[in-house]
Amino acid sequence: MMGYVLAALAICMYAFLQVLSKKFLVSGIPPHAFMMISTVILVFCAFLSTNYIDKDFTFKSIKYNDWILLGIFGIMNFLAFSIYLYALKEIPVVEWQLLNITTPILGALLAYFIMNESIHMRHIIGFAFVSVGLFIALKPFNYINN
Repeated sequence: MMGYVLAALAICMYAFLQVLSKKFLVSGIPPHAFMMISTVILVFCAFLSTNYIDKDFTFKSIKYNDWILLGIFGIMNFLAFSIYLYALKEIPVVEWQLLNITTPILGALLAYFIMNESIHMRHIIGFAFVSVGLFIALKPFNYINN
């Protein structure tokens, strides 16, 4: 149960971050400057939490192959964050959030093919409902009224 409470808290915080990001971008902070400043703050917070929470962690414990995957993760995170910031300048936050709802669908498909995680019929039905909801909310055709 606690996992779901934490997930809900994180979702609320990320939703707030979307609005805050748009506010900074609209105020004139360039996307990569915003990314750099927020990342420096993130690194500082991660450093502190690693020292106090993950006290037994050492960099030597990370295997070579994991360093490669961490590098790929970092590059993909940079690219995704960059693209996100440029997209957020161009579209309303509500539409970004709606498009972001596709993340679980893509994540589930990738987890199925890469990690052999199972997808159940209830997930497929849920994905269908999400897709229909997005279709209605984003109104891709001009004949759908406001």
